[in-house]
Amino acid sequence: WIFELVLLDVAVAGHSLWLLRAVAVLLLAVLPGQLLLRALRVPAASICRYVAYLPCASVAVLVATTLVVDLVGPPLGVHEPLRQWPLLIGLNLALPGLARLGHGATASFELKSSDLIGRMHWLWPLLLPLASVVAAVRLDNGEGNALAILVLVAVAVIIPTCTALADRMHRRQMNLVLYGSGLALMLLTSMRSSYVIGFDINSEYFDLHQTVVNGIWHMGHLNPYEAMLGLTVLPASLHALIGGQDVWIFKLGYPALFALFPVAAFSLGTRFLSRRAAFVAAA
Repeated sequence: WIFELVLLDVAVAGHSLWLLRAVAVLLLAVLPGQLLLRALRVPAASICRYVAYLPCASVAVLVATTLVVDLVGPPLGVHEPLRQWPLLIGLNLALPGLARLGHGATASFELKSSDLIGRMHWLWPLLLPLASVVAAVRLDNGEGNALAILVLVAVAVIIPTCTALADRMHRRQMNLVLYGSGLALMLLTSMRSSYVIGFDINSEYFDLHQTVVNGIWHMGHLNPYEAMLGLTVLPASLHALIGGQDVWIFKLGYPALFALFPVAAFSLGTRFLSRRAAFVAAA
């Protein structure tokens, strides 16, 4: 984890480069959650069964760390704590602390990346979200809807096919199919245009943008959106650590998180139903 933490520092510091930005996203999604779950002594086998534990635990660590930095920063003379370096310092204190709590955990609590990914050829469903992004760009530039229709048809064919083959597929394969298909369908809408898509989302984006511009979030907001950490503290920290325009957190980042919901539903369903029935319910 020390090597991964140093790599995270380098990736965040150089996030103007797309490759380092991608590395930062991957590490932020995995490393904090991995250390928290080990500190809580959650068995690696349980994380493999309920894979949504990992990114959700990472989100919990990011929110808690950012909130502490936001509240502690001003008394220490940091007037805009929701910036890159204060948040990076906070993570460099929080993550070693979690690692210390997890020190001494047995091998059954050690999570390996190979336990999550499985075989490389199982990753093909992740091509669907990439196709959706390209399809949205083509639509925005007036180049037709052929690729968007192809994505819809592909999902409509893949889901029934995987339902029929459910008993012969590995659980990780089915998780990837659900994640890739769900994210692909959401991105066909959310990635359209350079703005956020929706009605209430405009007010939510305003509060996010104000938090990013001010570099601080204050307790005691009366506006419901301003009081939501998921619309202020969390996206502001992601913007500071990953870079880019803050609007992309709503357009790309949050759909990537929400696509874990059917995966979690499938994992829970397999406790009570057959694999095929749980897959249908999640789909």
